[in-house]
Amino acid sequence: MDSTLLDTILNSGASQKISQKTGLSEDQINQIINTGLPMIVGGMAKNTSSTSGAASLDKALAKHSDSTVLESANDATHSAVLAEGTKILDHVFGSGAASTTNTVAVKTGTNTAAAGQVMAMLAPMVMAYLSKQKTSQGLDAGGIADILTSL
Repeated sequence: MDSTLLDTILNSGASQKISQKTGLSEDQINQIINTGLPMIVGGMAKNTSSTSGAASLDKALAKHSDSTVLESANDATHSAVLAEGTKILDHVFGSGAASTTNTVAVKTGTNTAAAGQVMAMLAPMVMAYLSKQKTSQGLDAGGIADILTSL
C-alpha cells in the first residue's frame, strides 16, 4: 500500500472523526483503514485491468472531483458520502461486497456493520485521491489504472 494515500487519509483526521461517528475506537478505525484500504485499491486496480473498466473509473472520477472529502474528515462522515461510498463499494466488489466487508470485520475484530460503515467512508476518499492525482498529473484512464496498480 502506497504510504502517500494512507498518510493522506490518516492525516486528514479521519480516524478521530470516523471514531466519533461510529463509536469504534481510533485503534479499531486505524485497523479497518489498514486492512480495508488495500482491499478497496486492489478491487479498483482489478476493475481497471480492462480498457472498459479503466474508462469507467475515469468517467466516475469526473463525478468525484471534489477533494474536500479527502481534505476534511468531517465531510467523509456525512450520510450522503456514506451512501455514495456504499455504491462505490458495490461497484468495486460487485456481489463480493458483503464478503469483503465481513473479511475486514473478522481481520480487525469488529462487527460487520461497523466495518462496512468505515469502508463506505473510505471509498469516496480513495476516489477523491485518484481524482486529485488525475487532475494534478493530467492523467487519462490508463494513467489512473497505472496509479492503482502502483498503490
